Amino acid sequence: YELVGSPSGEREPETADGFLSRGLRRADHKDLDGAISDFDRAIQLEPRNTAGFIRRGIVRMKKGDADGAIADQSQAIELDPRCSTAYTNRGSARNLKGDLDGALADFRRAIELDPRSALAFLNRGRARETKGDIEGALSDYGRASELDPRYTNAFLCRGDLRLAKGDLEGAAADFARAIELDPKSSQAFNKRALVKQRRGDTEGATADWTRAIELDPKYAIAYANRCLARQERGDLDGALLDANRAVELDGKNPAFFFNRGIVRRGKGDLLGALADYDRVVELDPRDSHALTNRASTRAALGDLKGAIADCDRAIEVDPRDTVAVKSRGLYRADSGDRKHAREDLARFLELAPGEPEAAAMREAIEKLKDP
Repeated sequence: YELVGSPSGEREPETADGFLSRGLRRADHKDLDGAISDFDRAIQLEPRNTAGFIRRGIVRMKKGDADGAIADQSQAIELDPRCSTAYTNRGSARNLKGDLDGALADFRRAIELDPRSALAFLNRGRARETKGDIEGALSDYGRASELDPRYTNAFLCRGDLRLAKGDLEGAAADFARAIELDPKSSQAFNKRALVKQRRGDTEGATADWTRAIELDPKYAIAYANRCLARQERGDLDGALLDANRAVELDGKNPAFFFNRGIVRRGKGDLLGALADYDRVVELDPRDSHALTNRASTRAALGDLKGAIADCDRAIEVDPRDTVAVKSRGLYRADSGDRKHAREDLARFLELAPGEPEAAAMREAIEKLKDP
């Protein structure tokens, strides 16, 4: 595709409709700046052209310019107060800005104007979900799928929410429908794999993640998820390959380094695991799980001082982190600090008196008492 200038052999447009048409083609070809330029020209030629403002607003939102998108859709609404599409688009832009109440008001108005707009119901469902109105979101996703039974995103969104609620049967049905509608949806295979994993079908989950990767070889999250499944099955070599690929594709995601650290530790590569946990903490200094994992790795390498320091930080992040509290107590005991070790283990028993390790910790406290 040519992303700059007119497509080969095409004459420069002379009318607003001509610029709108070329702008759409440029947007389809990912030439967003060129598309905006064409929509600008269309609006100059016809200042009351509602379509020009709507389309320019859509492209502005794709570029992350929520304010510009809101301004364009507002202008379209001023020109045509009954334009459901403009309300839906403005609601999406407001949602992008975090203005959930404004977004919901726009989606409500869009639905009043066009009660059969599946997109308006879908987007309102997303806003409701963000606000914590789970039942309202489920209702909207359901309505979107009723209005357009081939609307893949409606099934994906509802499936996500059902999975979060623990409705594995409902989630599985939604993701299966999404795959039926779009057999090349790597996202749908990734999501169905999550359901299978929750159901204990690790082999089936691995197969779905493999299919997602075949469809999109750069799907980092699918590699990361398959890594965990392979690790669970004891295939640490395969898990490490997937963890490495996820990190290659997205070196800014702390979860990917965390997963690789676990695999490396399982393979006995303590220094490699330590390096991964270092990277997680660098990316997210308040990740208490990474801090406690790094602490245990440091302890295994003989660095009790470093292990205790990591537990200190984890407890600062989450004072009720029982793993950090218990671990610090044990590391302090190993370093000879009997008094503070007893205090940590006693604190662990306060936080988790019913834990399976509680009895062992009580015995440890008795052994740590001064002679």
